[in-house]
Order: sequence, then C-alpha cells, then structure tokens
Amino acid sequence: MASNDLLYCHTNPEDWLSYFSRRYYEWRQVDLAFKRADIRQVRVMPFDYSEGPLSLLLAAGGGGGLDYTHQPAGFAGVKVGGPVSLDLQYDRIQGQNGFSTEGSAVVPLFRVPRFNRDKDLKFLKVYAEPGLGYRAGGGAFGGYSSAKVLVVLLSDSWSGDWGAPYVEFQRRFPFGSPLQGDTRLTFGVMLGLCEHCGLN
Repeated sequence: MASNDLLYCHTNPEDWLSYFSRRYYEWRQVDLAFKRADIRQVRVMPFDYSEGPLSLLLAAGGGGGLDYTHQPAGFAGVKVGGPVSLDLQYDRIQGQNGFSTEGSAVVPLFRVPRFNRDKDLKFLKVYAEPGLGYRAGGGAFGGYSSAKVLVVLLSDSWSGDWGAPYVEFQRRFPFGSPLQGDTRLTFGVMLGLCEHCGLN
C-alpha cells in the first residue's frame, strides 16, 4: 500500500501464542509508514518460518522405555495436529496391554543451526510438549500429566519433508502417584508444515 508521499507496511505476528488468542494477535499487529524521500532501497529478505508453530503435523512412531520398577515397556502410535497435537498410542507395560490418548501443546523453542538468509539449510528444530492424557487397559496409570521434548529434522525450503525423522523424549506422571510414572523414547517420521507452506 502506498501514496505519493508514503509507503505503508502491515506486519502480522508469527509466534505460537498468536494462534490461540485473537486479542493477542491483534495487539501484536503493527502498521508502519515510511517517507518515500527517505527510502533508498527496498529488498525482500527470506523469513525464518521455523520461528512459528507447525500448522500441520502428521506423525507415526514407536519406541520403548522403562516403568517405575525399571521394567522395559514398548509402544507405537500416531500424532496429529498443529500448534496442539493429539497422540493415540498402543502400549505394553508389565506384560499388560493398554491404550492411551494425550493432548499436548507443541511449542517451538529453538533450532540448530541458526537461520541463514543466504541459503536453505537442514536443521534440527526443538519443541516443548506439555500435555495431559489418559491410559486405559491393564496395569497402572489412568489420568496423567506429561512432559515431552520433540526434536525433528526439517529444511528451510519446507519441501520434501514428508518423512522428516524425529525423536521424542517423554516422562509421564500419573495423577494418583506422580513418582510411579514411566520414561519413554520415541523414534518416527513426520510430515510437518509451517503456516505459510504448501504440500510441495
């Protein structure tokens, strides 16, 4: 948008919280005006879309871990969502089958290496996933809280990320006995898209 004397720019927030609060989203919007006489050059620079949340997340994985008695356990499942995800998992703990559902926020933390405006890079993106869930079936649990860290290999082009590998570390805390939870490690593949990415 422009006039004879001014060039106008409108900015929109890309952070995780803006996806859940309309008021916060509108508060973070900014309108800028620049005098044409002061403008010497206009350049369009690449933007690091990995700063914001994932708009689409489809994943499948499995792994193992240890329960509170240090006995091995195994599980497999799927994850669907975006800024908030839903996990559906089958597991086997202490020789008994179970099924769990869990909802988690997927909060972006940081990436390695840092964004480079001059070239596309592959990078490891780290997300925090606080959540709540319920396990039904044989054995322990019932309702629980969960703390997870997700690490996924993505690329700045956001193309070809249909099978991005990921690792997820999780600790679950049963509501009835928080110290008798389990620790799990997941390996899998994921389709992850940013808010402005298409299915390339």
